[in-house]
Amino acid sequence: MQAWGWIMQSSRLLLNFSCMDNRMQFHSESTVQSSDDESDIDFRESEPLIQINLEMPPSSDDELESFVGSKSEFLIKGSSMSNPLQFHRENALPSSDDESDSDHSRESVPLFHVHSKVPPSSDDESEKSPCEEDLLHQCPLPCQIFEELKKLLEIAGPLAALNCVVYVRAMVSVLCLGRLGGLQLAGGALSIGFTNITGYSVLAGLASGMDPICSQAYGCENYNLIGLALQRTILILLSACLPISVLWYNLESILLALRQDPEITAVASMFCLYSLPDLLANSFLQPLRIYLKSQGLAAPMFWCSALAVLLHVPLNILLVFVLELGVPGVAIAAVCTNFNMVFFILVYLLYSGVLKGTWVPWSTECLRGWGPLLTLALPSCLALCLEWWWYEIVTLLAGYLPNPQVAVATTGVIIQTTALMYTFPQALSSSVSTRVGNELGAGKPARARIATFVALCCALVVAIVSLTWTTALRSVWGHVFTEDENVLALTAAVLPLVGLCELGNCPQTTGVGVLRGSARPAVGARINLGSFYAVGTPVAVALAFWFKIGFGGLWYGLLAAQIACAASILFVVLRTDWAAEAKRARDLTGPVPKELQVTVKTSNRIVPVDMDIDELLKPGLFSPKKPQSEGPIRIGNLETEMIMVIVDGGAGQHFNHCGNIIAQKESYQCI
Repeated sequence: MQAWGWIMQSSRLLLNFSCMDNRMQFHSESTVQSSDDESDIDFRESEPLIQINLEMPPSSDDELESFVGSKSEFLIKGSSMSNPLQFHRENALPSSDDESDSDHSRESVPLFHVHSKVPPSSDDESEKSPCEEDLLHQCPLPCQIFEELKKLLEIAGPLAALNCVVYVRAMVSVLCLGRLGGLQLAGGALSIGFTNITGYSVLAGLASGMDPICSQAYGCENYNLIGLALQRTILILLSACLPISVLWYNLESILLALRQDPEITAVASMFCLYSLPDLLANSFLQPLRIYLKSQGLAAPMFWCSALAVLLHVPLNILLVFVLELGVPGVAIAAVCTNFNMVFFILVYLLYSGVLKGTWVPWSTECLRGWGPLLTLALPSCLALCLEWWWYEIVTLLAGYLPNPQVAVATTGVIIQTTALMYTFPQALSSSVSTRVGNELGAGKPARARIATFVALCCALVVAIVSLTWTTALRSVWGHVFTEDENVLALTAAVLPLVGLCELGNCPQTTGVGVLRGSARPAVGARINLGSFYAVGTPVAVALAFWFKIGFGGLWYGLLAAQIACAASILFVVLRTDWAAEAKRARDLTGPVPKELQVTVKTSNRIVPVDMDIDELLKPGLFSPKKPQSEGPIRIGNLETEMIMVIVDGGAGQHFNHCGNIIAQKESYQCI
């Protein structure tokens, strides 16, 4: 076995043999570099680096010596992303006096299978460790549940507080409009409804398309992709602002064509015109919130928003009542508050150092690669808008009921109530989206499953609390909004039904977050379309108008929609193949390797070489396989007879030997 000792000495690696399982382990060993050999690597660790399974051991010392001699070569396949590496043995061309073995000598057969200690990530390797495999088929342990609950609440708590702060800002604007008079309140309410349907819901939905990309990229530590997703989303929202602004600018002519009251239309049009800059503010605000949330930084968002809303109250007083700007003052105050939020978040980003890890400089790269983002953004937008618009449809239907004034006023109270209750399941949905995305991106499907389980349990608790307080406070809650006896009576009658709706709304909203975190928004869009418009709307119309139930029939329609939506989403979520979703996450957001360790054979030694991938893939650095007589390939100060590098980008970007990006999801070997 002298040849084995020669290999160990020449490669500076310590091999440990195990007679029980035929395995060899490479251990790093502290060495001192000699001054005349700068290519050697200084190994300073003592833990296993590489594990080798011996598939075809040499039968004799003579065969081993012939293997390591000048008549043999290594084909070395290396990848920073894929395992196992394989060493192949290829015999050199036979000499003229030995032609009988020519066919056999041309074969390349596996000699070693080299398994890196890095967790596997290739398509032909197991996607999860044995621990992950076990967890995917086991009930979560109490310690795992409490650990995940802590992580969820660290995100959901500040987000719920943030949603409440935003709700307070909207209420302040409505109160100021009410102080100006009934006409101003009606016009402002009409404008707010129109801007919600055509503007804010669209921007928020498009921005949510970056949610799975950022959360999964953060989980797999592909930080550059987070910054690129932020830049691309901002550009997408700015592009969407152009057609939206055209609609807002022409609101008066649109409403008059729909035969709305001219006086109310004039007020609504004025409010909408002064709200146009808010589109610009939201084009930055929405992506920045998701950018922070995907990194688990929910608390800074809350404090920035809280500070802006604190300034919102005196700003309204100054513009509306002191300067007597009226309705335009309310709109300008709302715009300024959103710009203040953007400003405070940017200040936090600049001084906290968050940008150092995830920000990339603006370049033409942000103008490319919109396809995957739009594939997620468009169905996310559709899913959000379909649910948001349904409440506006209910308001319109209420206007056709007997005593429409009371019905519409009560609808306003109920919608404000549901908006307040929605702050908590929405926060839970956002937090589970982040947690699921982070864990799938990190290649931990079992933890994503646990996060889903814990979030759904929390959603059930929130739903029960909502049902309890809406039932217990049904007689007094309406006094917060009005003192009209008819409105109070109708509100008290419908509130328990709204609480029942939350039993479906909380789980389905949380389930939508799971789908969003696993990059499946199209599933949620299809479910919302079927639930709210194929189930909810027909039931609401039939009960309210055909069966003469009246106002309550509209909310029975909402209950039917929520039940159908929750059942469908839970069915999809509970049947999720988490291992497959982890693989999809790696394909979507896996990092392109920036450094690649190349192993070359030079002077009968195996030498690891760390090279930047840009240097590695320079034109002419590698050439196709050459006969040995044409000379070796030179890499830096090293020479090798042959090298093969397979680069797996993970994010779908692969490189050819000229360094050009080629088709996505295509294996390409650089020789």
